Amino acid sequence: MLRSTLRFFGALLALTALASATTVAEPLPAEYYGRLPLIDSPSLSPDGSILAFFSPSKGRRCAFFRDIDQNKLLSVNCPQGEEEFVWLHWKSNKRVILALRGSTKSYYSLVKTTHLVALNVDGTSSIDLVKPYQGTLIDYQTAGVVDFMDADPDNVLSKVYTSSPEFPDVIKVDIKSGDKETILKQQRKIAFWVGDGAGNVLWGGKIDDGQHRFEYRATPDQAFAPVPYAPILGPFVSPVALSDQSNEIYVKSNAETGRKAIYRFDLATGLIKDRLASRDDADIDGPLEHHGRLIGYEYTDDQTEQVFTDKVWQRDLA
Repeated sequence: MLRSTLRFFGALLALTALASATTVAEPLPAEYYGRLPLIDSPSLSPDGSILAFFSPSKGRRCAFFRDIDQNKLLSVNCPQGEEEFVWLHWKSNKRVILALRGSTKSYYSLVKTTHLVALNVDGTSSIDLVKPYQGTLIDYQTAGVVDFMDADPDNVLSKVYTSSPEFPDVIKVDIKSGDKETILKQQRKIAFWVGDGAGNVLWGGKIDDGQHRFEYRATPDQAFAPVPYAPILGPFVSPVALSDQSNEIYVKSNAETGRKAIYRFDLATGLIKDRLASRDDADIDGPLEHHGRLIGYEYTDDQTEQVFTDKVWQRDLA
């Protein structure tokens, strides 16, 4: 399998070299700079046998699936209408979730929306999971996903706006049948929900009096309760991921240093325990997560850099 993978990327490098060799001294036409990348966001199936990537086809950013061992293209899947693919998430070795971004008319203007679909790597059994509702699904990074539930190959948690046009419910969606089950109704004006990686929604957040506030419960059978506010984080603290320790989460804020940093936050006391990640020369862009847990972070100077804080991932990277 490794040899096949190296052959694939070797061919890609050869094409890149050929393109470089034919570069002329004349300035390139402007349309060259607007072209979609040949290969974008490659990722392997959990067992490493299938390579998924985005690549242009007829001017659209399409999802390609290739069997590495057999060196065989399995399918090419392009978005319909005016939507475009944003990201891909493996749920099993044969089935993935794709997020799409589009727009819809809301009153007198167009607003951005997101949309979830699931399909097999051979292009079959494509179904809609969550469709946009009045332009409210505008979280581009998650496309409304509350919990990927990676240990469960059949289900995912998503937010939908059925009880309120502003504040979401949480539903469990079967990615094979499309069946939906409401597991948490909108409450206390919470604008976002976060799962623990196993399908348990333990905390959420809202904006109250111009400040971000959290609500938390230790177990799914408890009621949500407000989390004390930590002044050091400033008014616009944002959640990042759950901690391995109970009653803790990771949050991001720029209030202390002027640069976005990641902190370990005690939900019971509302106090900061320590600063996990910060830089003097750059913001911390975002977390690196696996099964809902923080394994590292990214920052950007001349290019995007990844830093792994998890010892197992540090070992694998080395």
